[in-house]
Amino acid sequence: MIAEAAVKTGCRSVAFTYNDPVIFLEYAIDVAKACHQRGIKTVAVLDRSDSVGGFGGPVFTEVRSALYGSAHKPQIAGVVYGLGGREIDMEQIEKLFMDLKDGKFKADSVSYLGVRE
Repeated sequence: MIAEAAVKTGCRSVAFTYNDPVIFLEYAIDVAKACHQRGIKTVAVLDRSDSVGGFGGPVFTEVRSALYGSAHKPQIAGVVYGLGGREIDMEQIEKLFMDLKDGKFKADSVSYLGVRE
């Protein structure tokens, strides 16, 4: 349904965020495959935690690994947000979706949203 709704509304990308990792992971993988089959090029996986010594957050890592070698693998971009309990606001979310729409995310990339240096 998500892939069909994205096609109907003209979206070229879909974003996932963290929910229950046990149930959500299988759902996220199925949706990512369905999106790719319908021509949606990029899937962003949002994580509220990062993996020390790893590449991206835990949900991004699991989705990316599960789709490795799949014939229906979209470009997958990881986005880590809310580190240190920081809130994410609508302006940041809108920018994220506009960047997805404009194709600014690269496949197998990880970016950080709202992180202060």
